[in-house]
Amino acid sequence: MQTITQKKKLSKGTWVLIFLGIAALITFIVLAAVGIIPVNFLTDPYDMETGTSGLLVAYAMFGTASWINAAIMIVLPLLAGMVFMWIIYRWFKGQTVTVATAGQSSYTPQTGASASAASGTTTEIN
Repeated sequence: MQTITQKKKLSKGTWVLIFLGIAALITFIVLAAVGIIPVNFLTDPYDMETGTSGLLVAYAMFGTASWINAAIMIVLPLLAGMVFMWIIYRWFKGQTVTVATAGQSSYTPQTGASASAASGTTTEIN
C-alpha cells in the first residue's frame, strides 16, 4: 500500500498574514492584561436604566429569550467551527489517498509530472 498526500502550497503573503494575526492576538491579550486596552465592555452587567449590557451578557440574554434563539446560539458556533476545521485540514494537513500497489515489489520512479496534480499543490508519496 502506498499513501499519497496532496496539499495546497501557501504563498509567502499568506504566511505573513497568519503570523501577523497571531502577533496581533498576543499583543491584544498582553495590552488587555496590563490594562491599557479596556475590555469591560464585554462583561458589563445589565443596566436597568439605560437598557444596555456587555456583549457576553447580551449574548446570553439573547439565548434565554426563546428556544429558537438557543438553537441559533448552538448551531452557528458549531458551523463556524466546522468551517474552520475544514480550512485547517484542506490547506495545512492535505488530502491523503491510499493506493494499492497491485503486486509491485520495488519502487519504479516515473518521469514527468503527474497528470492529476493541480498547480499550486505539493504531492508527498510515502
